[in-house]
Amino acid sequence: MSGKRVAKWARLPLEPGLVAQGVIREETQVADKIKELLRLEKVGAGRVIAGMSGMNSLYRLITLPEMPEAVMAEAVRREAKRVLPVSLDEVYLSYQPVASGKGEQRLFLATYPRNMTDALLRTVRKAGLDPYLMDLAPLALACIPDEPRAIIVSSRAEHADIIVIEERLPQLIRVLSLPSEAKSLSERLPAISEELTRTVMFYNSSHLEKPLASSVPLFVVGELAEAPDSWPSLVGRFGFPVSLLPVPVEYPESFPANDLMVNIGLAL
Repeated sequence: MSGKRVAKWARLPLEPGLVAQGVIREETQVADKIKELLRLEKVGAGRVIAGMSGMNSLYRLITLPEMPEAVMAEAVRREAKRVLPVSLDEVYLSYQPVASGKGEQRLFLATYPRNMTDALLRTVRKAGLDPYLMDLAPLALACIPDEPRAIIVSSRAEHADIIVIEERLPQLIRVLSLPSEAKSLSERLPAISEELTRTVMFYNSSHLEKPLASSVPLFVVGELAEAPDSWPSLVGRFGFPVSLLPVPVEYPESFPANDLMVNIGLAL
């Protein structure tokens, strides 16, 4: 990126088996692929923003009493241990303060698997790069829409992300592993639509005072963006207006924005 404009982009496919379910299995080979891509595109090694799939990650909004910064980290860890259905020894925990009322502190929590994170960082460093920032794909996508309320559905061959945004914050995130035997979008669509239905119903049941109305915009990314005929089946009885996730940066006409939307979110 150069400011808010895409200056250059490149992709290089990986052979099957090098990465599985978001975890890098062959770190040296993937590092060599990254170095090859940098060499082919004449991109100098340096600081990069790294992204992870978000599989097996958890997210929560919590509220704590106002307290000194010195004791915040321990208080967040205790609350995370209470509300999250995962051992904190198996994950990394990050948090960020968000807008809060007087006398309280709201925080957004994210946990992500240690094995997946460590493998990514080792691989990127083996490629001669410095991953000075890192984010999860659903959170990168949630940065993009300029809407106070929205739903994002991102679908790739292996998994789908469903993100519910309220007050410009990701309130609910589901990452769905798609069946490996489903080779086409038409075969994967029922699972994605069913998970969207479950997500909306769960959100509405816990937000009775302000459920997701049929006017809430739903943005699609990935293979769904290339198949508008699938959109009515995706939203079903909810009837959300569906459109492509808008691109908030300038880019050349040939730039495959839909394929690289997570990268745009990482840049933001």
